[in-house]
Amino acid sequence: MGSAAEDIEYARIANSTGPSFTFLDGVPSRTGVTVSARRDPAYGRIYVAGGFRGDPAATTQKYLSWFVQDTWRVGSRLTLRPGIRWERQTIAGGRPLCYSDESGVGAGDGTPGNEINCSYTWTNNWGPRLGAVFDITGSGRSKLYASWGRYYGKIPNDLAVTSMGSEPTARADYFDAELTRPVPDGVLARGTTDHFDVSLGEPSQFANGSRSTYHDELVAGFEIEAAPALSLGVRYVHRSLPLVLEDYTQAQPVLYDLEFQGLDQVRYLIGNIHAGLETLDPTSIGVPQAFFEDPVHTYDAVELTAQKSFSNNWSLFASYRWSRLRGNYEGFYRSDNGQSDPAITSLFDFPTNDPSYTEIGVPQFGYRGDIRYLGTTLGEGRLPNDRPHQLKLYGTWVWRSLSAGLGFRAGSGQPLTALAANPNYDVPYDIPETLRGAGFETTDGFRRSAPAEVLLDLHLDYTIRFGAGRRVVLVADVFNLLDDRDPVSYDPGTEVTFHVPNPDFGTPRNPADATSPFETPRQVRLGARLEW
Repeated sequence: MGSAAEDIEYARIANSTGPSFTFLDGVPSRTGVTVSARRDPAYGRIYVAGGFRGDPAATTQKYLSWFVQDTWRVGSRLTLRPGIRWERQTIAGGRPLCYSDESGVGAGDGTPGNEINCSYTWTNNWGPRLGAVFDITGSGRSKLYASWGRYYGKIPNDLAVTSMGSEPTARADYFDAELTRPVPDGVLARGTTDHFDVSLGEPSQFANGSRSTYHDELVAGFEIEAAPALSLGVRYVHRSLPLVLEDYTQAQPVLYDLEFQGLDQVRYLIGNIHAGLETLDPTSIGVPQAFFEDPVHTYDAVELTAQKSFSNNWSLFASYRWSRLRGNYEGFYRSDNGQSDPAITSLFDFPTNDPSYTEIGVPQFGYRGDIRYLGTTLGEGRLPNDRPHQLKLYGTWVWRSLSAGLGFRAGSGQPLTALAANPNYDVPYDIPETLRGAGFETTDGFRRSAPAEVLLDLHLDYTIRFGAGRRVVLVADVFNLLDDRDPVSYDPGTEVTFHVPNPDFGTPRNPADATSPFETPRQVRLGARLEW
């Protein structure tokens, strides 16, 4: 048994290049501002300048957990390992006071007596676990085993920084890219008449009863000592995410472009995504209603292993894994576009079962893709980290003063999905244009996946002995011996921003970060080590 307590304080300081910019109310930004061009039917383009004002406040997190685990022997062959874990987590934004309303934590009307801390607590997160091992022969040379457990995700403070009142910001609209002609309030442009907005970091609302994301894992396998120093094994792994915490709104994208009068009812919430969440009903203006769908994340794998411990001058570890990762929700990190915002990704910002996106948004406003590919009914498919085949071999061999080591890894490439810009946020890599993993045209032809990743590494060392207990070891390491330079990813973005085509679409590029989209070229490292 054991317990753990954590008390974390975290502040994220985001800076932009360029000089400070003074907004319309005379208050300057902390650093430079970001400027984006938004389409507008009347003025062509409106330029939106946004930036941080003042220093961000620190967010906090308090985490407490305890666990109990025991081992029971049933007869001489069966061993049971039951256990249970309890967790509580509280995260808080940087404002000392905010208000509540009937939907949970959020910015209410400020009525005295309704003040509460800008925080949210997930408690009574119970994670039971059970493992069992059975010695089939009773000789200790084979075992049949299985385990099941529930594991809660620990929500990082990124949620508190972004959605719980710690980042004061401002945004203003301008007719020109030089930001010299502000759009006056009252003028209809960019679908709104409000063109200067100051946010003091009002916290988001948490839906009542919101619980933390967790996953369930089942593992079952068999191992046997097939020969002296050699063991063979097979195991099955299943993981799923029965409950997902994410942010969402009730309105579909076209309602913003249609200036639907019911948008004043929209609430931005953080809660558990599931079919049946409340959405706006725009059927009065001839727009079909959209609905939320259940998040799906299912991982299944079968793994074969062979392990020979070092004897007779050599050792080996080998494994082959066949797996499938399918669904419409990857997890805390969205690797197809590099979004690292746990519990507040863009995946469920709008209802996913939305026929109006293609029926109205595509022909009337020029939307690309289909938001239903983010959902379950049409969108359940290969997730970005699906790698069906993985082979690994690691071996060592010793002959007199020479030692050699070999590492070989081969795996399926990343599945490819074309992604259009979000028409409301004007950000790229967001809306799938096809079913996940359907592929797109690249500079290397049409591909459903990036090329297989194959790496071979070599290690050599030679020992020269001199004197009593002294020696020099000459070392050589070669990484990527075959000098494989195939791309590991292609740019999946069809647009740079909404209505602006991406000239790099389909070229080798990693949209998630600035790393090279190719395998690291061959590298050689030489060294010498003196031992005594």
